[in-house]
Amino acid sequence: MAAQLHRLTVIAKCMHSISTLYQQQQQLHIFFIIANRRRFLLSLKTLDPTSTAIRVKARYFRRRAR
Repeated sequence: MAAQLHRLTVIAKCMHSISTLYQQQQQLHIFFIIANRRRFLLSLKTLDPTSTAIRVKARYFRRRAR
């Protein structure tokens, strides 16, 4: 019984950490979209290499979120 309970708590902890990771990823995802839009508008004026990096990251996170 104790072993079963322990296994359940371990599973619960794993589930919790996965959900928090997912929430963090969603926040990052939103941040990258915002940064992407801002950088895109900036890169229209001045072509800086960092904007493309952010665009690639945003695309990556968008793909992950689906």
